[in-house]
Amino acid sequence: MRYYIISKNTCQVKLNARVIGMADCNLSSFIANDGDLLELFPLDEELAPLHTTLCEKPSINKNLAVYEYKNSLLIIPFFELKQFNEYKLLFSEDFEGVSIRIFSDGQIKAFIANEKASNLFYLPFLPSTFKVKKISNLLFLTVKSKRKSKCLIFDIESTPALKLKASANNVVFNDLSFTIAKQVNFIRGEVLHCEYDYNLRILSKKFEKSQPIASLSHCLLPFAFLEELSERMQIEEFLLPSLRQHKELIFDFFGSFATFIPILKDDECSAILIYQNKVEEVSFTQAEGLISDFYFS
Repeated sequence: MRYYIISKNTCQVKLNARVIGMADCNLSSFIANDGDLLELFPLDEELAPLHTTLCEKPSINKNLAVYEYKNSLLIIPFFELKQFNEYKLLFSEDFEGVSIRIFSDGQIKAFIANEKASNLFYLPFLPSTFKVKKISNLLFLTVKSKRKSKCLIFDIESTPALKLKASANNVVFNDLSFTIAKQVNFIRGEVLHCEYDYNLRILSKKFEKSQPIASLSHCLLPFAFLEELSERMQIEEFLLPSLRQHKELIFDFFGSFATFIPILKDDECSAILIYQNKVEEVSFTQAEGLISDFYFS
């Protein structure tokens, strides 16, 4: 039977312990039989490999989804961080009455406590360093790895105490305020900057778009559109004027997809949309540097 595979994370593909190729955002396929062992080894060493025994019945779980696709089956892996089953204390610090412990016990967690309360939070990656900063009633916990950064912002005096108020990839501190930056559209490099005072009152919001739509390539335009669509943001500027009045119908047409994976082909613009219990392949046509039509294939 033919199986298709596509993956956001590049990985080596093994079938019955034999390397048969690589999987990435290029849709590829292979032939396998019922009972064959499929193993996927991500090139990112922080991610755990996946394996499954192939069969003709589609199944969906948290890490490995199999969908009916073009009279065959489509495999989509969702890799997670490697699990550390034994308890391991990574960082420990007592900072102005607040105790902070970062540890792994199968997942990466941060435990924060003071005399009023305690709280446990999951971290999205394994940090190599962390820093703590306290200003007014706010505690800023910044964790970093080689490629990633995350700042968690806690209100020490809130009810309940130590409530997580915000998180961001980057924080800039000023005398009377701080600014957090969140990436909201990766393809366009669109970043939302929010400035707060130290009582967490919003002072300003500003969108920074490093790439105007006119500068996006023929291949990137539909994927930037899908990013905006998934967040139900402003999609009109991607569309020909004749389509802009049908914004709500377009939202209904696409529905609520969880994520999408671009299909990288020569001149074709298409993507696989992943819904709760199905996948759809959507293709786009363009005119005058804007989206002129789209259809499920």
